[in-house]
Amino acid sequence: MGSNSLKALFLLLLFYVALYVLSNFIAPLAGDMLPLKVLEIKSDIFRLDYMLWLVPASAFFFVYLLLPLLRSEMGFGGTFVNWFPLIFFIACYIAYFVAIYWFYDNQAVLSGVKLSQFNLDFLNPLSAAYWKNFAASHFFFFVLAGIGGWVARMVIENFLTDKPEQSALH
Repeated sequence: MGSNSLKALFLLLLFYVALYVLSNFIAPLAGDMLPLKVLEIKSDIFRLDYMLWLVPASAFFFVYLLLPLLRSEMGFGGTFVNWFPLIFFIACYIAYFVAIYWFYDNQAVLSGVKLSQFNLDFLNPLSAAYWKNFAASHFFFFVLAGIGGWVARMVIENFLTDKPEQSALH
């Protein structure tokens, strides 16, 4: 595996295995603390949740390809890259809140009522109900896969890259 693309593809497959184990074996043990959807492998392809299987690949490669661009073109350094998973998670958490808020705001407008008349207790981003809603969504797999793309980039750059030998004169 001399190519970084093959290494990234191999790490993506490993990440899918990790997601499968997390959603099928670890999440049921955690109960309500981690209410993930289940990645199912079905023989009936018409009942397969394709979005749940394809979203992680897009997020993985989005972040994997975004990090070098952020370093070279935007000028972000090593400190930003080290903090990237936390920044990415917080940004995704806020983005999910905005998307859900706009969805319910649109529903209120179409219903002809004010948004304050909807029962939006679960929409408080600091509540446990909001966390359950976020973790049970397909978007949570996007977030996990994005962090997996960061892990893949760090592993390939720091551990799997062939570095030239340093001579004694340098």
